This record gives sequence, C-alpha cells and structure tokens, in this order.
Amino acid sequence: MKAHLFILLCCTAIAGLTGCGSQNHRHYIQYQQQPENESIEHVGLVVVNSGEPRFLGGLESSGPYQGAGGMLYGPGAAGFAAMLAAHAITQSAVDEAKAAEAQAQANLILDKYQSVLARYTDSYIAAVSLASLNTIIPDGKFHSITEHPENFGFIIEMSPVFYMAQDEKSLVLKNAITIYKDLPEDKIVYQNMIQAIAVTESSTPSDYWLAQDGQELSRVVSGAIIRSIEAAMKDAGGHFKNTTKAQTIAYKLSDVTHYERGTVLIDDCDKRVVRTLRGWIYILPQNIMCGPDEEAAAAKI
Repeated sequence: MKAHLFILLCCTAIAGLTGCGSQNHRHYIQYQQQPENESIEHVGLVVVNSGEPRFLGGLESSGPYQGAGGMLYGPGAAGFAAMLAAHAITQSAVDEAKAAEAQAQANLILDKYQSVLARYTDSYIAAVSLASLNTIIPDGKFHSITEHPENFGFIIEMSPVFYMAQDEKSLVLKNAITIYKDLPEDKIVYQNMIQAIAVTESSTPSDYWLAQDGQELSRVVSGAIIRSIEAAMKDAGGHFKNTTKAQTIAYKLSDVTHYERGTVLIDDCDKRVVRTLRGWIYILPQNIMCGPDEEAAAAKI
C-alpha cells in the first residue's frame, strides 16, 4: 500500500473556556465505523490543540480512563470549538473551581519530568508521527502539507492526552481519533478512543523514566502515540476482527487491578489489544517472555 501522509497542525485554542481538561468531565465517545472498510491512503494528520495540556497528573478518584482527551468532535476546527463551547456551559463555576484545584495538585507530580515532556509540542508530535509511520506502513511515502497540499483523500484528527499516576508507576494515553474523507465532502468514516498504557515495576519509577536524559519516558510517550494512530488506521481498514467472545479482562495499573469487558483482538508477548463493549480500543502491556519469532511482531500493532 502506497500512502502519503500530509502533516497539518490545527491550533484552535479557545480563549475563555476553562476546565475542559479536568478528569472529572466524562465524555462518552461513541465508536463509529462505516459499513465499508476504508483503505487509508493519502492521509492528512491533524494534531488538534485546544489550549489544554498534553500531560496531566492522574486523579486517584477518577480512575484511569476519565477526563481530557475523551472529547470527540466533527471534522475540522469549527466542530471542535463548538463541542468545547457546548461542554463548557454545562459546568457550574463551583464545580469548575474545585476540579481545577484538584487537577493543579495532581499535576505537581509532573514537575520533575518537564525537561522531557516540554519537547512534545504539537509540531514535535507531528514530526515524530511522520518519521515513525514511514517505517510502519509498507512502501509508505509520507510528505508534509507544504510539499503536497492537494487532495488529502482522508484526514486523521487526534488530540492525545497523557496521565501520570500519582505513584508514577503508570502512564496512560487517551487519544480521541476521527478519520474522515476530505473530498468531495467531509464524511466521518471512523471515530474512536484509543487508549494505551505503559507501566514500570521499578521501586524508584522516576529514576526509571528519567534514566539517560529521559530516554525511556520519551520512548514510551512517542511509542504510545504511534501505536494509537496505527491501531485506528488498522481498525478503520477492517484489520481488527472480533473473532472471540466477550470476556472479563484484568489488567494492573500501578498497584490496582482493573477489569474491563471486551474481546481480545491481539494477544502478543508484550501487549494485548482489546475492543471494549463500548467499541474503544485498549492497548494493554503484557510481560511474557518473547520468543525469537515474536520479537519483530512485538514492535507493531
């Protein structure tokens, strides 16, 4: 498959709207896919910037999968802005103030990691995605919008948000992704929440993440974003089939075991990819010894 990726940055900071990054706001994302499986070629990647942080401290009371990054929107910045406005007016000023205070306290856990996290501007996220997707899709040739501004074919909009647990042992990505046809009219062919988890068993997690100038933290952040994009593209292309019955799936986040009902799409030595009953995709870590034939496959979705 020959694919052309056009990187488009959409910065739509909405002044005056506060609290949309709070983990107390639950945005239900409805999994949507057109009946026909779309071949994702000639794609523009839009990194949507609402003005909210890309990295937040996890709130212990809210669970791992609630909060920012969960808002999905119609094609384009106008639809995103409208969703933000509609959401903002539903929240009371008192609730917003309490949520903001709690989030500010939770965010203190990130202070020691700012030297690494500050690199992840929208332009840097786009550049990392461009470089990595070149190696994932066979015969892929990806170009920026300035090189090939015509005929996108498809647009992928995403807004990744990461949460660091308060014990620093886990990092959760929530990436709301929409794929729509650019021409002749905007038509959503896929939308979903892709979530990826990274964990460490180290007794000194900050030393683990920050070793060698933060290389491990940077690797995990970049890898989670790429895996989420790849999962969305494969799901939209019909590569994920629900061939097993729904089951209760257990996974650990920090020292807490969580349970989710869903079907297992991929069960590799290093990861388990699950579709929940909501249709969302979870990429969960596993710690099983990889055999020689599994090591290459383990790096991909």
